[in-house]
Amino acid sequence: MTKSKSREAIAVRRLADLEDYRLAAAVLLRVRDGREQTHYAADVRKALGLND
Repeated sequence: MTKSKSREAIAVRRLADLEDYRLAAAVLLRVRDGREQTHYAADVRKALGLND
């Protein structure tokens, strides 16, 4: 991989990380404002019948 391609790959990963952060921050705000709920994974598995 050339230096140029390597830098491009790093930049793309960085942009993806920033987008992930932005999405997570938006969810956190909705949870804190009471507009979105969280659920325990075990409860979700049980509700979906996946506890086998």
